[in-house]
Amino acid sequence: MWIPSEAGAVPNRKKLWFNKANTEQYIKDIGNPVDTIRLAYMSGGEPETQMAIPKGLLGKSGKLSITAYCTEKGKEGSMPSAAVDYGSFKNVKGAKNAM
Repeated sequence: MWIPSEAGAVPNRKKLWFNKANTEQYIKDIGNPVDTIRLAYMSGGEPETQMAIPKGLLGKSGKLSITAYCTEKGKEGSMPSAAVDYGSFKNVKGAKNAM
C-alpha cells in the first residue's frame, strides 16, 4: 500500500509519515496493518522509494516466507544493485504521491 505523507480532506488533513497512529488508521481504512507492505517516497535528495515489510510477514512462519538478516555497520558486504520496479506491482492500494 502506498503511504502518502498526508491524507484526508482539507482542513482535516493528517500527517502520516512519522505518526504511527495516523498511518495505522489510514491502512485500517483500506486494508489490514498486520499484513500490509508499506510503500512510500522518501523525502530529500534523489527521489527514492522505501518498502517496509511488517515483522509478521517475515520468517519461516510468515506469509512471505522470507528472512531478513541484520549485520553490524561497516560489515554489510555488497548490496544488491538491481532497481525494483514498484510500478509493476499489482493490486497496490493507497495514494501514490511524490515529494
